[in-house]
Amino acid sequence: MTRSLTISIALLAAFAAGALAVSYGNARQEPPAKIGPQPKDDDARQENKPGGPGNEAPGHEGHNHGVFGEGEDLDLTEFNGQQAEEIRSIVYDFLLTHPEILFEALEVFQDRQELAQRENALDSLTAFLDDRNGFTTALNRAKARVAVVELFDYHCGHCKRASGFVRELAQRDEGIVVAFREYPILKKESRFAALAALAAREQDKYLDFHFALMNANGTLTQERVFEIAKQAKLDVRKLKATIKQTDGGRALTETATLAQGFGAGGTPAFVIASLDGGFVDIVEGFNPDRLRESIAEAKAVANDQGQ
Repeated sequence: MTRSLTISIALLAAFAAGALAVSYGNARQEPPAKIGPQPKDDDARQENKPGGPGNEAPGHEGHNHGVFGEGEDLDLTEFNGQQAEEIRSIVYDFLLTHPEILFEALEVFQDRQELAQRENALDSLTAFLDDRNGFTTALNRAKARVAVVELFDYHCGHCKRASGFVRELAQRDEGIVVAFREYPILKKESRFAALAALAAREQDKYLDFHFALMNANGTLTQERVFEIAKQAKLDVRKLKATIKQTDGGRALTETATLAQGFGAGGTPAFVIASLDGGFVDIVEGFNPDRLRESIAEAKAVANDQGQ
């Protein structure tokens, strides 16, 4: 029996046991038996110990039914022995008569899993697009259906190579929101450059400063960062004050947490997602063809779900 089918059967068993127990109690005109808490998903995946002798249902003596996975059984501890045997036999006979319900249960389970994954993706995407901890830009936000999140380090050579591609996305594709996320992991100087870039948002100069830093070669010391800021027409005195006054470290910590959640181990890394969460992909490194393909898929999914 496959893992997914075993899971589905376990879920079905929990439902069937509850429904049949209530039916059984009503038929006997007794107060309905109290069923314990439903097993959690993790519990449903675990095997229970095989039942001992005497657990066979009437009419099926000598058979280890195993309908809930090999050696698994319904938890009917709230019922007396005869009631448990009758319920177990009813469930077993019902599943033999209607095996198609197992596949229906599997479909329901898979739909719920996909929904949970989509909700998790939406939560992460919402965090990535939060301007409090990064910077986002779009040619036309009203028409944007796809997000491209770039995780980068200002000392990353491949990030520098990708900067032209990213700039073009931000300036020419009205179907995309581009999110810039500092992920300083290569040099100790990378962190200060990242903090300075985040501080440039205060002067509405983030993009100019970002691409200026990306175009710079060599190590970005504090002195060089401020020189580049001056060339990008930032007020350097104000930039220094903003770096000191704002908690840029919180933004970097959140970005690192989100990046690790997506399994991004280096830079650049791109998260491509439809804004409804129906499509999520991560592309590590700078591969223009792979990025274009992923963006096209995200747009197709967004269009299909928008119809």
